[in-house]
Amino acid sequence: MKFEIALHEARSVNHTVQDGTIPDGESFDPDEMLLLFGSAAVCVYGFIDWARRLRSVSKLGCHLLHRTPIYVAVLTGFLFLAWVVWRWADQQIRDNSVYLLLVFLMGGACC
Repeated sequence: MKFEIALHEARSVNHTVQDGTIPDGESFDPDEMLLLFGSAAVCVYGFIDWARRLRSVSKLGCHLLHRTPIYVAVLTGFLFLAWVVWRWADQQIRDNSVYLLLVFLMGGACC
């Protein structure tokens, strides 16, 4: 194998590859896209079903603010997931917004 060092930049350099970043979504395989859309569908369905069931519970004289801890717990769960992803995920995952969306949707679908 022979290697040569070029003295000038090639005409067809892909600067996003040269910089080490992956363009969003271009590295997705079809199975990852299926997982993204499937997770999104399950996450949206689960959230709508959860909100519908929560609203259908009779108030029984309770103030609406008594449900605030439930909503705060869901928000806290997603913030904790964001912290875990930011802390321990690979740098390529953190740099690609589509992969971040996939991780959050999979987390939401698991709830």
